[in-house]
Amino acid sequence: PASWELAKGLVAAGHQVLVLSLSSDDSDREGAYSVNGINVYKVRMRNPGLNVLSSHPKLRQFGWWVSRIDQLYSGAHDALIEFEPDILESQDFCGLGLPFLAEARYPAVVRCYGPASILQREGHYRGYEAAEISLLEAFEFASIQLADRLIAICSDIVARLSHLTARPAEDFSVIRTPFSCGEQHKGDYRLGDKIRLVSWGTIIGLKGSDIIIEGLPAIAERFPNLEVVLAGLHGTELGATRPYTDFLKDRLRAQGLEQNVTFPGVLSRSDIIELALRSDVAVFASRSETASYTCIEAMSYGMPVVASRVGGLPEYCFDGETGLLFQSENVSEFSANVIKLLQNEDLRARIGRQARARVQDVCLPEKAVEQSIKVYESAIESYKRSGGRSSEGMRVFLNKVFETAASPGEYLLTADQARELVPAAAPLSEPGTQAALHESSPTDSQAALSSIRTTKLASEIVRRMKVRFFSGNGFH
Repeated sequence: PASWELAKGLVAAGHQVLVLSLSSDDSDREGAYSVNGINVYKVRMRNPGLNVLSSHPKLRQFGWWVSRIDQLYSGAHDALIEFEPDILESQDFCGLGLPFLAEARYPAVVRCYGPASILQREGHYRGYEAAEISLLEAFEFASIQLADRLIAICSDIVARLSHLTARPAEDFSVIRTPFSCGEQHKGDYRLGDKIRLVSWGTIIGLKGSDIIIEGLPAIAERFPNLEVVLAGLHGTELGATRPYTDFLKDRLRAQGLEQNVTFPGVLSRSDIIELALRSDVAVFASRSETASYTCIEAMSYGMPVVASRVGGLPEYCFDGETGLLFQSENVSEFSANVIKLLQNEDLRARIGRQARARVQDVCLPEKAVEQSIKVYESAIESYKRSGGRSSEGMRVFLNKVFETAASPGEYLLTADQARELVPAAAPLSEPGTQAALHESSPTDSQAALSSIRTTKLASEIVRRMKVRFFSGNGFH
C-alpha cells in the first residue's frame, strides 16, 4: 500500500511511473496495463522455485526467493528498457531488485522497509536454515550496497542497516511512510453496550496475536461485555501443519473466552473502516516493526491505539500523545494500557484526535513525494559523477555467501542432484569453484548419496550465478 501511495503521488505531481510486479495468482492480469495513470507491468511466476536449489533440504526457501528474483528480472527487463527510466527504485526486502541494481544501467535508490533476514536472525520468522538466512542476507545487503542513495521509513532501521552493511548513516534519508487520510474518522468516543477491541493484519507470531490473546483475561475481568475482532489473513508458520489462528483458538478455549473473539479473515478496505469506526480501541502487539502500516491506518481513523514499543513504531506513535505503548512481550502492561483507555473517555478522544493529526502531518503523501524526488535527484548526480556504479556491493555479496557456512556438518544430496548442481561442463577442479563432491561407498550406484559441505554448495551457487548473471559488465 505504501508503494502505491507513492506511485499515485508521483503521477499526481506530473511524473511518469512504471511499477514492476510479480504474481502467482492465475486470475491476475499479466503484462502491461494502466491503473489510474500508473503504468504497471506484471510478471506471472511460472514455477514456485528453482528445482536444483529447492530440492536441497537446507535451501528450499532460498530456491523460492531466487526464483522470484530471477523471474521478475527476466520477465520485466524489456519492459523497463522500453520505459527508459531516469531513476530506478527498489525495496530491500528479499533483494528482489538485485539483478536490476547489479546491471547498473540506471541510477538507483533502495527504499528500506526492513530486510527479511533481520527478522529471521531475530527468530521472528522461524523454520529457516542458517545457510538460507545468510544467503538471503547477502542478497539484501548487496542491494543496499549497490544503491546510489538510500531511503528508510524510520531512523531505527537506518541505525541497524548502517551497522550491518557499513553504509554510512548519511547515505540514508528518512522519509515517513505515505498514507492518505480519508474523510471518515471517529467522532464519538463514548462506550456502547459492548466493549470492542480490534486489530487487523496477518495473524501470525511476528504480529504478536498471541500477546493480545494472553492479555484478554485481565481486560475481560474488568469489562465482561468485551468483544474482540482479529481480522486478517490466517497465517501459517513455516513448518507448521495448521494455521496460527488454530493455536490461538485453543488458547481462547482454555481461557473460556472463545465466545468473545472472532476471526473474520481478510476484509475489504471499506469493511475495515466500518469495523474501526464502531470499535473503541485498536491494538497492535508486533514483535518487530519498522513502521506498522496497520497502526498508522488505525491512527488515521482517529482511533486510540495500544501498540508495542518496537523498532520504528515509536517514531510514528508517541507514547501518551498519539497512543499508549507497551514493552513487547509484556502482557500485563498491554492489558493495563487497554484498561486505562477504556476507563477514560477524555483520554480516548484526546489520543484519537492527536493520532489522526499526526498521520495527516507526518505521512502526507505530497511530503513523501517531494522528499523522494530530492533523493532521486541526488542519486542521479551521484551516478553521473561515479561514471557508473561501484562493484562494492558484489564484493560484499560474494564475501557473505562464502562466509555462509563456515558452519560444520555435511548436507546430503542424491548423486543425480549433485551432478545437476555441478554439471560436467564445469569441472570440479576448475580454479575458483571451491566445490568438491565426496562419494560414499554405495552398494547401489543409483541410490548413491553424495555429501557437500554448505560452504562448497554456496560457492557453486555463486559460480553458476556469476556465469548466468555477473559475466561481463552486467547481467545477461
